[in-house]
Amino acid sequence: MRKSPLSHPIQFALSLFLAVAVVGLAVYKGPELLQAFTRVRPEWVLAGAVFFAANYCLRALRLTTLSPDPLRFWPQAVRTACLHGMASFLFPLRSGDLTLPVLLKSANATPLTVGTRMLIKARLLDVAAMGAWMAAAALVLPAAIPFYFRCAWLALALPMAGAPWILKGMGRLGSRFTTGWLGRMADAAAQADFSPRLILQLSLIH
Repeated sequence: MRKSPLSHPIQFALSLFLAVAVVGLAVYKGPELLQAFTRVRPEWVLAGAVFFAANYCLRALRLTTLSPDPLRFWPQAVRTACLHGMASFLFPLRSGDLTLPVLLKSANATPLTVGTRMLIKARLLDVAAMGAWMAAAALVLPAAIPFYFRCAWLALALPMAGAPWILKGMGRLGSRFTTGWLGRMADAAAQADFSPRLILQLSLIH
C-alpha cells in the first residue's frame, strides 16, 4: 500500500519548501530566466542533468555504505540524499547539513544518535580525502612552489588525512582528554568503522 506524503512530515516539508522556492523564483525572475534558457545549448543541459543525477545516486550509495542498519538504495537513500543536498544548498551557512539525522529517521527509522554518527563519520572522511589530495599535490605537483610552502602545506595536509584515526584514538582515551563538541566527535569516531575496505568503497563513490 502506497504511503501518504504526510507519513514522512520532514521530507514533505522540505519538498514543499523546495517547490515554493522554485515557483517563487520563477514568478520573481521569470523573464530573466526565460531569456537565459533560450541561450542554453541543449547538449549542455542534458550533460548537466546526467551528472546531477549521477551525483545524487553516488551520494545515496554512500549513505547505504555508511549506514550500520539496512538502508534501501531506492527510494529511501536516493530521496534522503536529494533532500539533504537541497537543504545544504538552501539553508544559510550550510546549516542544512545538520538535517541528515532527521531525514534518515524519517526515511528509515534510523535513530538520531546513529544518524548523527553517520554525519560525523562522513565529514571526517571528507576531511581525510581532502588532506590526502593536499598531501599528494604538495609532494607530486611540479609547480614552482617554495620548499617551505610545500612543507607548511604538507604539515596541514597530513593531520587532515589522519583525522578519522586521530579522533578515534582520542575517543578511546576517554573524556579525560576530550570534552565538549570535540569529545562528542571523538566518541562518535571511536565507535565508527574506518577499515581499509570501507575507505576503498567510499573512495570509489566519493
